[in-house]
Amino acid sequence: FTLAGGEIKSNTTVKSGGGVAMDGTMNMTGGSITGNIVTNRTSGQGGGGGGVTLYSGGSMTASGGTISGNTAWLGGGVETNAGNQTAPMSTFILSGATITGNRADGRDGGGFLNRGKLTIISGSVTGNTTTQKGGGVFNTSGSVYAQPGGSVSGNNPDNVFNSQ
Repeated sequence: FTLAGGEIKSNTTVKSGGGVAMDGTMNMTGGSITGNIVTNRTSGQGGGGGGVTLYSGGSMTASGGTISGNTAWLGGGVETNAGNQTAPMSTFILSGATITGNRADGRDGGGFLNRGKLTIISGSVTGNTTTQKGGGVFNTSGSVYAQPGGSVSGNNPDNVFNSQ
């Protein structure tokens, strides 16, 4: 689907994807995904993607708008996932949107928890926080990360963390 305006706002879920959870295709050209919460805090039981969770096979391009003020145990703003036997890894392309003010309050990845493929072409990842690693972006072992442009700055405690 396409989000060209409006808000996906103030939703709460237990497992993942406080604002959006999908394995399809999404284009975000405007609008906002803001103030969403994932409540689970149990390891191995979800708890990721306060704003967006992309399951295996899902893809999202964010060329405009904002993903902001979302909270989850891990991947406060966006969670991408690895592939499996029936679907490829999920893909997120940031090409103009802003990812800001998201929070992972128990694990890694304030802005992004990347288990899939994340490409930052333009736009910004700023002002996101986590209690662990990857205030802006946390890349798990086996994920794919490329940043030919855009900005990842001002995140706490760090901007980009690459797990071994």
